[in-house]
Amino acid sequence: MKKLCGWVRISLKGLLPALIALYGGASYVYAQPQIRQGQPIVCAYDHFNPHNLQAQRKILHINNSPPARKSSEDSKFEVRYTGFTPEAQAAFQYAVDIWSSLLKTNVKIRVFANWAFLENINTLAFVTPTEIRNFSESPQPEVWYPMALAEKLAGRNLNSVTEADIVATFNSRRDDWYFGLDGNCPPDKFDLVSVVLHELGHGLGFSGTFRVSSSLGFFGLTDGKPKIYDTFLQNGLGQYLTSFQSGTLPLANQITSNSVTFESFIARTLASSVANPRIFAPNPYQPGSSISHLDENTYENTSDALMTPYAERGKVTHGAGPHTKGMLYQMGWLHTVIQHTPMRDQEVLAGKKFQIKVLSDTAYQNNSVTFHYSYDGFSTQNQVIMSPLGEGWFEAEITSPIPESTISYYFDVLDIFNRKYRYPLREQQFVSFYYGVDTQKPVIVHNPVTEIIQFMPALTLQAAITDNIGLEGVVLRYRVNEGAVTEVTMTAADELNYSYVLGLSALSLKPGDKIEYQIEATDSSSQRNVAVFPPSGWVTVTVKTFEVKETYVNNFSGNQGDFYGDFTISTPTGFVNPAIHSPHPYPKGTGSSATDLVYTLLYPVKVAEENATIEFDEVVLVEPGTVNDYTNPLFGDYVIVEASADLQNWVPLTPAMIPGSILSG
Repeated sequence: MKKLCGWVRISLKGLLPALIALYGGASYVYAQPQIRQGQPIVCAYDHFNPHNLQAQRKILHINNSPPARKSSEDSKFEVRYTGFTPEAQAAFQYAVDIWSSLLKTNVKIRVFANWAFLENINTLAFVTPTEIRNFSESPQPEVWYPMALAEKLAGRNLNSVTEADIVATFNSRRDDWYFGLDGNCPPDKFDLVSVVLHELGHGLGFSGTFRVSSSLGFFGLTDGKPKIYDTFLQNGLGQYLTSFQSGTLPLANQITSNSVTFESFIARTLASSVANPRIFAPNPYQPGSSISHLDENTYENTSDALMTPYAERGKVTHGAGPHTKGMLYQMGWLHTVIQHTPMRDQEVLAGKKFQIKVLSDTAYQNNSVTFHYSYDGFSTQNQVIMSPLGEGWFEAEITSPIPESTISYYFDVLDIFNRKYRYPLREQQFVSFYYGVDTQKPVIVHNPVTEIIQFMPALTLQAAITDNIGLEGVVLRYRVNEGAVTEVTMTAADELNYSYVLGLSALSLKPGDKIEYQIEATDSSSQRNVAVFPPSGWVTVTVKTFEVKETYVNNFSGNQGDFYGDFTISTPTGFVNPAIHSPHPYPKGTGSSATDLVYTLLYPVKVAEENATIEFDEVVLVEPGTVNDYTNPLFGDYVIVEASADLQNWVPLTPAMIPGSILSG
């Protein structure tokens, strides 16, 4: 009986997303960022308010000009609503638009809003912020920041775009909500807009960790690290509460002293006051209310009533007052950033300008933009007021640099609230470069390729190459079976990454053949310093040899090296046995750009001309299209099993798997 010899492969067709590389900035070593789900912040309502007799108190209606409704593109927030009625969602969105008009950020604040039946009918609402510390742009690395504020400071997403920055939950079982947007809340209802504004204020950073338990005062949660809010709290003597030891009676006395303030020049300025905002710090300590609110008696009937501790029936507060805004702005919601490309080592410094761009949410003092430089690591230093170039750009130069020396430098600027901002961000950090004749070779980082498959169409060689001055060029030399050497130029994807795609089809490789290669980098200095990888000899790549099989069986518990390509053999969480898996989720994109994930059995198998079988179980979950012919791009994504006798022409052994199908072949 005639037998055919060929290979088998599995292919998944899908849409391929664009890939974006992000790089740049000075290199500093930071601790690994930590992200946590903050503790839920549950506020009291008027049942617990010692002043809750409506007849004896004035309910202030603060109704700022209604916010202009924002499109989803214009809003600073991205809200995912769950369970909301249309009128409840409209009130929530109205509050979101008010906050959006008060904040500046280039990163969407992701809010998961839940309208849910809560077991405790006395709970109006609670909010849970996601928190992070040790992100590289953090002004205070050991301090926890609410994720929304951290992303504003960083100018980028710090958690997954599928995760919430703030989770806000409101009690749907209550029948005393007022959903109107007009501020005319009846005295027996809770104004939902006001409550949403208050809860989001906590999620944006208006909450601390100071607490009293068993007559002892504490701050920090499980790790003892404060929140950014905590770092501004002072007692009546101007001592920061974080200077007191956690877990002590003296700290408990401070927390219940009724004389805690939030140190904020911005709040004092906005409120035209000489006093810092007064924090709610009663004795005895009130869980859920103490420390994380403005003082009840001081601010309840003022424009700062929003962040006082008690929600009250009939109370309408559709705006944040000057103290509330000033506190949030002081924590970082008004911020300034200095952008700069660090100076490389230089052989010629005459005429070289040190340039920065200042980006600020508020005004800054032009004559405060300063360039600091030193020849001795800032035991001594020189200062130069930088010259404005317009549109936030400034420049300075070193007029008489000392050759053959290491020069260190940093920049700083004062905003109109006298807050100092630096580049690099942290105190005691600076940028350094060498000024003089360069003798340093480039540094080549490369993972050698030692084995390839015969039918691979191409071999991609990549290297990360750095140099203190800059590179003039990078070349790749290769030869096949010790034959003639070919030299080609490697392509730069950016200032760090170089690559070359070596086509293999024209080389007519056979099992056992060898490709040898070297990478050489030359810098752009006057010395033309050269580095070679490997430092001596060549990297040897062997074409892998596979024997022909009469039969082939694999339950994927072993023999994982029998396949080559884009899938993996693994046992993901929730699976009992190992199997071939595509990436979860598999790559997806838009338009006509499609990915082609392939997994090929590396052993050619002899197949009988008649009565040959292939058996497998397959589960396919892919995105459907609109037509039935899988060769049509409109079919959508699919998985197919194919065979080939020449590694060029592939024949389908099964129909293309449609979404949700289970096939035994």
